[in-house]
Amino acid sequence: MSVGDVVFRAFDESDEEVSDGICKDIADFYWIDVDFFFILNPGLERDCSNIQSNTEYCTDGWIEPVRDPDGLCGHLFRRASIMETPSTVPTANTAPRTEQPAARRLMGGLLQLGGL
Repeated sequence: MSVGDVVFRAFDESDEEVSDGICKDIADFYWIDVDFFFILNPGLERDCSNIQSNTEYCTDGWIEPVRDPDGLCGHLFRRASIMETPSTVPTANTAPRTEQPAARRLMGGLLQLGGL
């Protein structure tokens, strides 16, 4: 997977009968912008004229961002995201342990505090 790739997360099958406006209907059903629906399904014409019945189409996904394996994310570091890989952090008194990525620790702390 490379920066800018479309990452597909979920699919759904089109109805047996398709008609004008079906692409917008599918996008609305999944609460996504119709333009994003076309990004997720690059083989579809913008007027949806080539959509097929009983065919799976992507309904959720994202465009792969720049990831920083060092965990320096956000606008201060000009990074889009962090790599979600655990790191081993040895301590003086204990055996090495697996530490959660910084973003996950932050999110967990906010949830415990009732912040989200």
